[in-house]
Amino acid sequence: AGTAFPILARAAAQRDHARLHYAAGRLLEVTLVLGTFLTLLLALGAKPVIDVLGGAKFAPSVPVLRIQGLALIATCAAVSAGYVLLALRRHRAILVANAAALVVSLLLSVLLIPLMHAQGAAVAVVLAEFTLAGMQVTMLVRARPDLLDALLRRPIAILAMGAAASSVALIPGLPPVAAVALGALAFLALLTFTGYLPPEIRELLGRPQRPNSG
Repeated sequence: AGTAFPILARAAAQRDHARLHYAAGRLLEVTLVLGTFLTLLLALGAKPVIDVLGGAKFAPSVPVLRIQGLALIATCAAVSAGYVLLALRRHRAILVANAAALVVSLLLSVLLIPLMHAQGAAVAVVLAEFTLAGMQVTMLVRARPDLLDALLRRPIAILAMGAAASSVALIPGLPPVAAVALGALAFLALLTFTGYLPPEIRELLGRPQRPNSG
């Protein structure tokens, strides 16, 4: 996201709407795919991760890690939308969104930590991140309605495919490591089959890039 900022800033300064639309949409799409992928890996592989890092005595941390993993999705959306807002000089929008996320984090921490302890803290962090992401994306769409498809419709489809891939956890008797591998393959397969796998990621994976027919 940081390396894409000069492109966003130049496109905004030159009022190059086509370049800004492409760069902003592709930035959010790529980071959201990566964020959803990492969240999926943490959700399915939290137990072996905790076993390796802390051992059996840290088993209660498994659900906490699964909850906190969801924050990666929101963080990717928030960072991407934040850089686009920064390129458009929407500093007030960035400040308001961050202030709202801070308030949500404080209030939920006070309410949930006494009731749910570590899991309550994790929920507070995740909801604060989603508040930040949601507000920044909303403000960006209000400022640039032409980004609606790039910032909402395609990301919703990516998240739906991530949720579908996570259903491998419902397979009875499937070891966590196997679930991680199967879930990752299922997610990439869904992205490829539906055409939502960004060409940059295809290049990283060594796949030939198909011509864009759209």
